[in-house]
Amino acid sequence: MPMNLNFRNVIESLGDLPPTPVIAVKALQIMQDPNGSANKLAEIIARDPAVSARVLKTANSPLFYTGNHVATLNHAIVILGESRLRHLVLEASLRGINKHFGVYERMLWENSIGCAIAARIIANGIAVIDPEEAFLAGLFSNIGRIIMNNHSREQYRRIADAEVLGESASHQLEKELYQFTHAEIGAAVLDRWNFPATLVQCILHHHDFALPDDCPEEVCTLTATVNLASGICRHLNVGYRLPHSEGELWTLPGARALRLEEARLNTFCKEFSESFKDERAVYLA
Repeated sequence: MPMNLNFRNVIESLGDLPPTPVIAVKALQIMQDPNGSANKLAEIIARDPAVSARVLKTANSPLFYTGNHVATLNHAIVILGESRLRHLVLEASLRGINKHFGVYERMLWENSIGCAIAARIIANGIAVIDPEEAFLAGLFSNIGRIIMNNHSREQYRRIADAEVLGESASHQLEKELYQFTHAEIGAAVLDRWNFPATLVQCILHHHDFALPDDCPEEVCTLTATVNLASGICRHLNVGYRLPHSEGELWTLPGARALRLEEARLNTFCKEFSESFKDERAVYLA
């Protein structure tokens, strides 16, 4: 982590924070348990009305509709499959953290979903890390921004408007207004929630890429993937008010670390545009 950064100091500076998404954590534990069942999973999901509604709504969406109305969580779980269900449970839990919802919040959420989809596409393409883990990392890459916005919409809007000036300008403004960057805040929150250290380190460094020399290869690759995914969203103006022109994708730390050439990056962008168009109705509804 950056020199002198103490997660406890970050948490104390923020005061009121959202509680651990218990339903999401328990649901993920059941999905990872070889002895877990659809009945157990449905029982856990049913405890959260927002998550339950999201799962049922998606199972009945045009993307999954089979001609018969899906009325139970057990049926929805079968229709959606484990991978999509994991995404939805996490997405619904993260969405529930938002205290406000308007134009800026919509852009922030669009960027989070975009980063998740782009990270999954990159992970599938490089075939080194788990695409599901990459999706999760991309999805949570903006949790620090969500916390910032919850604390002060006015201050967060200043940061969002500064994005057009480039990442360095917006990150500097984050430090001026909140003492820490959104990456530092996000990592501190995930650490408090006892999320895996791999994910915490990835979120902490997904912009600065200031990883320690002895960093495990898995962490380096995941961080590079999210760094590039964020760059693709910026490049294609996903979740931003105005277009950005902050250099070519191949100049990003993530692209260099993954040793990706321009042609491969263009392929990822094309795949992302197609997938985002198909999936945005599910995640952004």
